[in-house]
Amino acid sequence: MQIKDILEIEKQRGDSSSKMVIHLFKEGSPLRAYEWSAWLCCRFVSDFKATWI
Repeated sequence: MQIKDILEIEKQRGDSSSKMVIHLFKEGSPLRAYEWSAWLCCRFVSDFKATWI
């Protein structure tokens, strides 16, 4: 999956119920979260390490 596809998925959050969904994408060994999903992980998932690239 390309980054433009991932960002499009993140942009499609319209209603309030989808705003609490975390999308994780398998890119190699680790799972990655982008945009709103990354924020949700940092805010609500304990023992989560954020790496800014």
